[in-house]
Parts: sequence; C-alpha cells; structure tokens
Amino acid sequence: MASTRAPDGTEIAYTSTGENASDTAGAAVILVHGITESSATWDPIAERLAPRRHVVTLDLRGHGRSGTADRYDLEAMVGDVIAVASDLGLDRPHLVGHSLGGAVVSAAGDLTAVAAAETSAGSPESSPARTRTSSAPIQGGASGATTIGAATEPPSA
Repeated sequence: MASTRAPDGTEIAYTSTGENASDTAGAAVILVHGITESSATWDPIAERLAPRRHVVTLDLRGHGRSGTADRYDLEAMVGDVIAVASDLGLDRPHLVGHSLGGAVVSAAGDLTAVAAAETSAGSPESSPARTRTSSAPIQGGASGATTIGAATEPPSA
C-alpha cells in the first residue's frame, strides 16, 4: 500500500492496481469507502474491475491505514481524494463512492466546475442517481473527474 499527504499533511494510504495502472491517461476509477470502513471494502469490486481498468482504492483520513487528523469534514476528505489522484498523476479519474464515500465524491464534483445531470435509476419510485462530469482541472493536477454518488435530495415531482 502506497501513501501520500493530503493538503493538511494527513497521511492517506492507497492502492493502485489493474490494467494499465501505470498509464495516467487511461480511464482510472477511484473507489471511496463509507464511514467506519476502509479500502478493503472495495476488494471484491476492485478484483473484477482490475482486468479492464486502472483501479485505485484509498483509506479516508481516520480509516484503515490512513492517519488521523484534526478535521473530518467533506472538504478535508475531498482533499484526500485529490491528493491520491495527484500523486498518481491521474487524468480525469472516475470517482465512485459508497455511503460517506458517495458524499465525498459528490462534494468533489461540487468543489470543481461541473455540469450536473440527473438520471432516474430503475422505477419511477426509486431515487435518482447523480452523475457529475467535470472538464475543468481538479485541484492538484488531474484535469477532470466523473463522480457517481447517491443523490441527497428527494426526486422532484
């Protein structure tokens, strides 16, 4: 497991595996875990994606092998994700989050210049999924990101 430093100096542990893991121009995917979890949560998914994708998992601050910090707000955790993407030199990574990780990747989209598009997933009764795509650089050098997370607002009528 490698590590890098978030903007506030917190050590962030991550793994980088899969097809073309050394290719920074490919369509990498960064998987962000939920609260009280770690990057190990994504192991079964990462194993399935790795033959076709560059897969990155990280431990958010205070989780798994990452260091503890003074701050645990979304902005600080977005800094964790950006630090990992920058450390790997990733260009336009896809960001996927579960639970807290969904909030983190959604906040990452909100902190960058994004175009938001909502789509319905499944039946009309189901909550819409939110996908944000950014063509603007995210802080730290990556030139854009796609974020996929759960919508926090109820579906509009």
